[in-house]
Amino acid sequence: MDGIRAVRRQLALGRLLPLGGARDGTWITEAAAGAVLRHTPLPRGVRLGALRVDRAPGAPVSPAPVAPPPSALPAGPLRISVEMATGLGDDPLPVVVGRVREALVGVAEGRVGLVVEGVDVRVVESVTEARGGHAPELSGSLPVPGVRAASAEGAVTWIAVAAGARVLDVARAAREATGGAVVVAAVDRD
Repeated sequence: MDGIRAVRRQLALGRLLPLGGARDGTWITEAAAGAVLRHTPLPRGVRLGALRVDRAPGAPVSPAPVAPPPSALPAGPLRISVEMATGLGDDPLPVVVGRVREALVGVAEGRVGLVVEGVDVRVVESVTEARGGHAPELSGSLPVPGVRAASAEGAVTWIAVAAGARVLDVARAAREATGGAVVVAAVDRD
């Protein structure tokens, strides 16, 4: 039963996105990254809809120093695709879209530590919120600054990152401490 539960949890969390560069050997769940990106400060009147992070088309695959967890995307640059709704404002739509792109890249690279090649924005009239999965129960601990909770499953350590910490830096430190693959399952909001 534990194996079935682990598979269900993995599916609910979505894919695992490469965190940092190929040498980092760290990943973040699509749900955790999406939660952070959804709280990106945006221009007034802008709402985000469907959001997805994929490998950038034609991006080279870089080998990781540890075996990637199941469903992990290979290390390499990513592309964010997002739908947005906006009301009429003072700025032209291309300017607003440019600001949304800049804001998302800033949070993805600066706060999370994703390597982003670009952002595709689709402007829609009505948007439905994307639903993420539930993070695994992280009942253990790991003596690494910025790790709020942790849980190990085989060769993979799942962590929750505390508010205010840079996700990639914490994940790198956790990987150094464990020696295996690290997946960020949750990121506390600032």
